Amino acid sequence: MIGTTAALSALLFLPPLTLASSQPEIWRHSWKNVGKMLYMHGGNSSIISDEATFFTANHYPIVAFSNCYGVKSGVYQEDAAMTTARKLRETNPDVKNVFYWKVDIDTQVKHCSNAQSVWNQHPEWVLANVTKKDRGYYDLTNPAVRTFWKGHLLSLAYEMDKKNKKPLFDAFYMDGFSDGDAHQISIDPETQHEWGVGNRQMVTEMQIELNNLGFNQLLVINGLDALQNVPIHAAASPVSMVDHFAILQFLNRKTGDWLQEPMKTLLFDTIRSPMNENRTLLIKAWPGPIVKQKDIWPGKSQPKTPEDMRKAAQDYLNAALALFLLVAEDTMWFSYSWFWGASDYVPFGKDHTCPDEFYPTFECPLGPPRGPPRPADNASKYVYVREYKHASVYVDLNNRTACGVTWHKGDPKHCPGAPPLKTQKDRANRKKRNRKGKNTKVTPRLDISASLNHEHDEDVHSMYETAAEAFQRYRAESLESVKLPNDFSPFVHPEGLEHSNIRKVLKRLLKEEEEDNNKSGTQERLNVVAE
Repeated sequence: MIGTTAALSALLFLPPLTLASSQPEIWRHSWKNVGKMLYMHGGNSSIISDEATFFTANHYPIVAFSNCYGVKSGVYQEDAAMTTARKLRETNPDVKNVFYWKVDIDTQVKHCSNAQSVWNQHPEWVLANVTKKDRGYYDLTNPAVRTFWKGHLLSLAYEMDKKNKKPLFDAFYMDGFSDGDAHQISIDPETQHEWGVGNRQMVTEMQIELNNLGFNQLLVINGLDALQNVPIHAAASPVSMVDHFAILQFLNRKTGDWLQEPMKTLLFDTIRSPMNENRTLLIKAWPGPIVKQKDIWPGKSQPKTPEDMRKAAQDYLNAALALFLLVAEDTMWFSYSWFWGASDYVPFGKDHTCPDEFYPTFECPLGPPRGPPRPADNASKYVYVREYKHASVYVDLNNRTACGVTWHKGDPKHCPGAPPLKTQKDRANRKKRNRKGKNTKVTPRLDISASLNHEHDEDVHSMYETAAEAFQRYRAESLESVKLPNDFSPFVHPEGLEHSNIRKVLKRLLKEEEEDNNKSGTQERLNVVAE
């Protein structure tokens, strides 16, 4: 490998920081559209192309490149991540860069990191007496290991983006955070417990160290999928990732149907827990019913080719969005892909599974929620709805195919349920016209029936009532300027219309209303005299 090897041994003896600890700011997004709330968590063994980097910076406000990123390009993961992070900032100075670092196993530090020279000098730092030798674990019962681990992250926390005068990395993703005893490790129960305690202590202390730096840097801990883990996550860090959102343990593994009670608990008790109100949540959604990793549907019915996977990702997006928007707050961010590769998130790279056209639905107008989620009226159990300014959300935990977002605005080709664009334009013009004339005095509706001559038929009567409504909608300043037949109006004009021309006048008025022709003034539209 080529790259700069850090002299990390000195970091083992860093003095404790004495700056006053400050609470970092929570990441909040706009409600303009879903594109403003996206999070990418994808890795590549090679550094992604400049074209893919440019695309990423313009589509994802938060970006993390996962385990051993860029090592096949002949560099350490740290160097690859810093190179790409700087390029992202060149395109989008506001992008949040997240560095991925494992908390449990040592494969990353042993094979991909510029800290490997230090790590490999200390075989005693690997957890001993593990009966299943499939991987090495950090011995987190050892304070020296925890000091090494924190020191390496601190060296990255000090990396600066000089052009934008802020740290290069906004956060560090902690994969392998322990919610309890380390039952995944084949070792005695006492060590499992001590290891879990050491894991949580190390991560909690690391966030305090970052707070002391004062750069507003965060730890993202993975993964918040169970209610009992909420207080543990909340005590350790301001950010958690929900990585099994509505898949795996929340599904019937044979049918792919949701398990209603576990899903209800995930959505309303875990994610929307009061303990998460002032925390950032990164929510990872998936295409279809993933019952086994990687990308497996029930009966192995998942699409097999990259082309089919791209189509399925587009087809299942609306249902995935419905689940997310049902529970979302402005501190919750949306991630959507087949797996954890960069080519799952951007339409670049061999056999990419991200649609070539990306996801136009992300640009559909959304607006803020009008209230929290609630049970649907007159519906069966486990059916929920939520309203946004420009969209309605429907989730039926009994039937995943019935879930979706109905948009009230946007391109109907990409925003399911949105009315035709012409209708939307007409509405916008009408609102604009109404706002323009909101202070105009409106003359009371013309009482046609009181002035009608009974010798004339009811069709004429009906047309006059319709015309009067049209006049009212156009907010005429005075009906005296409207030319009506002498015998049928309290406002008499010598150049009154012949009865035979009433239909022409009315047709003209209604046509103008339909087309929202706002180029001519109101008075001109109403003072129509038939030829």
